[in-house]
Amino acid sequence: DGNLTTGVSLAASEYLQFEFAVATSVRALTVAPKAGGKFPVVKLEASEDGVSYRAVASVRNPGKHGIQPPGVGYRMVAVTNPDGSPVITHKGTIEKRAEVDPETAAWIVRGAELITRDGKSPIDVARLFNEHKVGGRQTWSDNMVRKLYSRERLIGREVFRTTRQEKNRQTGQVRYVKLPQDQWLARESPHLRILSDELAQAVRDKLHLAAQSFGRSAKDRKKVYRADLYPKVLIRPICGGCGQPMILGRSIGKYQSFCCHNALHGMKGCTNRGYKSARIIDEAVLSAVKATIFDDGFIADLTADVNAHLAELARRPIPSTKKLEQEIANEDRQLKRLTDRLDKADVTHLDVVIAKAEEMGRQLTAKRERLKELQRSGRRPRVKSVRETDVVAALTRLRELLQGDVGLAAQVLKALVGDVVIESRTVEGKAKSELVAMFTINAIPALAVLDRGGTGASDGTAADPWDAICHKPQAPMGSAATPRTLVVPLTRRCHRATSDVPVMPPADSRPPQAS
Repeated sequence: DGNLTTGVSLAASEYLQFEFAVATSVRALTVAPKAGGKFPVVKLEASEDGVSYRAVASVRNPGKHGIQPPGVGYRMVAVTNPDGSPVITHKGTIEKRAEVDPETAAWIVRGAELITRDGKSPIDVARLFNEHKVGGRQTWSDNMVRKLYSRERLIGREVFRTTRQEKNRQTGQVRYVKLPQDQWLARESPHLRILSDELAQAVRDKLHLAAQSFGRSAKDRKKVYRADLYPKVLIRPICGGCGQPMILGRSIGKYQSFCCHNALHGMKGCTNRGYKSARIIDEAVLSAVKATIFDDGFIADLTADVNAHLAELARRPIPSTKKLEQEIANEDRQLKRLTDRLDKADVTHLDVVIAKAEEMGRQLTAKRERLKELQRSGRRPRVKSVRETDVVAALTRLRELLQGDVGLAAQVLKALVGDVVIESRTVEGKAKSELVAMFTINAIPALAVLDRGGTGASDGTAADPWDAICHKPQAPMGSAATPRTLVVPLTRRCHRATSDVPVMPPADSRPPQAS
């Protein structure tokens, strides 16, 4: 009843569970009986600081009892009086509260950025955490990293009572059932925030996509490939014979080579046999990209395209979201009423109610995603037009990024050229056919990825010009600058001869030309 001094007489039972009824200090404690069927003397103490939701249990039997650790990224500090002296509890101990540990919190933010922006996998983040002993431990694993970023406390929200126990009286088996979100006990604690809402949602979405695609509980294994989600090479080419991603047949250092798995084993009628060096593919594609995007004509066409799209975007009316928001609110209430019926439903009809609740939950999730997309399309860029110098500066950033870390560069290059298709073509005057790479250069999606991956995240009301154009519905992208399809031969002579492509400096840094 919330009164911690209440005395209760208890009979022998299998176990006893204490739970506070006061919402500001909810904590459950399960105590097992001693020999003879009698329970030990239990003393419960609620949270005094109103922050950490702690409960202390003192029992007359062996075992560890007391305050639980605050978790990775946090630390316990003493609560002090205005004069600086520590606050003493009625037990004579120093009262403590949880706060953010700046050093560990910086590593948590860095790990989230590595997953969302640099294309690193949870096991890569775990290795980094072990190397630097993040949280004072060297036992990090990919599963621990996933659990770390699923914690609500990282965004300044503490949640309790998310599950309940159900015991089968015949078998004695106990299972945990996840409660509906409206039955959770939560409280906002902004002083415990480590991640921003955007970064936390991005890392959870990516980890959830990985779990759906190639985790233990994967439902759609063709939704995304592991090599695309966590890239280890700059370009993962597509076989032109069967349309499947090529694999690394040789993957040691500079001798990395791609081949088609179907062609090697005579599957799906693919005849694209042989190996092609990953270094040759990378250099051939990058050389062609550099020579194209820094061409005077390409930059002029791209600037004109961007300004035309920005002008059209400014004339578009902002879509209304009121109707969809009302539908989401109504279905949310219906789902809540349906989940409330689960406890009262007959066992024979329980499966029908659960199936209906799951279907309504999927529809509600789809509408919420649609609402996010409408809100995103309703944002307008901060600028109404761009200059050629702005385009050159953005392309220069893009070039520098392509020369950096593979994880981030692979994502941007994927947006820039799309799928790189490798196929064999007959060359006139030659006995053997040669391999060529086909791809389409589209600079705007790559610049949008570059802006979203930067430190300057959008505030939700305005968008970057590249991102706004890229997500504009039915954008007419069929101009001279974007897209541009290229066919590049994959030969050593080709990539060696074009590896040093002259890059045009920004227009304002070039000396004036004589008229």
